[in-house]
Amino acid sequence: MNNRMVPIYGNKDKGRIGYTILLDIQTLRVYKAYHKEVNRTVYWTCFLTALILMRNLQNVSLSTDNPAYMVIIVSTGIVLSVIIGRYIHKNSAYSLKEIYIK
Repeated sequence: MNNRMVPIYGNKDKGRIGYTILLDIQTLRVYKAYHKEVNRTVYWTCFLTALILMRNLQNVSLSTDNPAYMVIIVSTGIVLSVIIGRYIHKNSAYSLKEIYIK
């Protein structure tokens, strides 16, 4: 199995285990990955940390005199968002099974 899998569909219903449908772009096989349950303590700790961080950054102003600073800040934010998103997705899926779509 290859690491080049693209998520094409995700589902999470209340009270049920969520899943993501993944497409292996090398072999064109389709897989279903069930999600892990998230620890509520970790969830609320991360949520409160993000809330405190955003409240503290509320009064910070960025100078628009030099557009290079804005490009650096925005690109850093995008890169960090992609890294965090991939890490969370990688650690929240398990039980990969091949499925057959008719």
